Amino acid sequence: MIIVIGATGFVGRYLVDRLVRDGFNVLATGRSKAGEEFYNEKGIPFTRLDITNEEDFKDLPKNGIDAVIHLASLIPAAVKEHNAKDYLSVNAIGTYNVLEYCRRNNINRLIYTSSHFDVQGLWGSNVPIKSDAPRMIKYKGNHTLYIISKITSMDFIEHYYQEYGLSTIIFRLAGVYGYGRYESAFELFVRQASAGAPIEIWGDPSPVRDGIYIKDVVSAIRKAITNSKVTGLYNLASGKGISLEDRIKDIIKVFCPKNKSSEIVYRPEIPNGIRSYVYDISETKKALEWEPQYSYEAMLEDYKLEMERQYFEI
Repeated sequence: MIIVIGATGFVGRYLVDRLVRDGFNVLATGRSKAGEEFYNEKGIPFTRLDITNEEDFKDLPKNGIDAVIHLASLIPAAVKEHNAKDYLSVNAIGTYNVLEYCRRNNINRLIYTSSHFDVQGLWGSNVPIKSDAPRMIKYKGNHTLYIISKITSMDFIEHYYQEYGLSTIIFRLAGVYGYGRYESAFELFVRQASAGAPIEIWGDPSPVRDGIYIKDVVSAIRKAITNSKVTGLYNLASGKGISLEDRIKDIIKVFCPKNKSSEIVYRPEIPNGIRSYVYDISETKKALEWEPQYSYEAMLEDYKLEMERQYFEI
């Protein structure tokens, strides 16, 4: 059995769908009633689980578990106020509770996803950031409390790997694209292009940024489930940087009505705060025998299909 903790979230929904299609015995978990109804309608086993509540773990199976995929997290986009206690409670103590569940029940494989904001201080260059790059966070901004809590959870995971021999792998995710995630500038551009409305580009349009499509994230996690010998921290990205200008041009190409193309309006006088970053994924590719399958334009085409069928909406 594979237990997916955080199955009602963006990555979780795509992952559970893929694992079920691949024939895995999956138990989905999450906190929301809507998520429970979503999985019940699809005939997929679901258990309500709040990872901050140690007692909730008593309702999970004790035997026959091949791997736990820990995706549950409190992210900045989901909060109105950035509270250190909330971040630590969910991301750090919640991860500790997951680790204790694995240790007590002799579960030997844990897969965890984290953010690339742990190397935010290395952004601003086109030199690919390696998986083993030293941490360098920014101590100002709305991601600071979040990434401190995620780093704490990663240190817990490393401790359980070294102290108890728990086979663990952490994926550092660059910006993940896909239908059904939280609202962002990307979704705004898609809406504007779909309506043929003008799209503004603020500031310098040339810095490049890496990113990865949700289905490529899922395929890497799928590889990690069956390769328990792979441990450590690995980048999950496309390994390629694309400028904001080129991203918007591709969005216009894919989403604009045939008879009404969006005009790009350049606003260089408005700062956008964008700094370049690209990730080295050579170690990930080698260790997992994995390759990202979606170019940026291919991702947009698939995103459009997912948006039309609305399969992953909760």
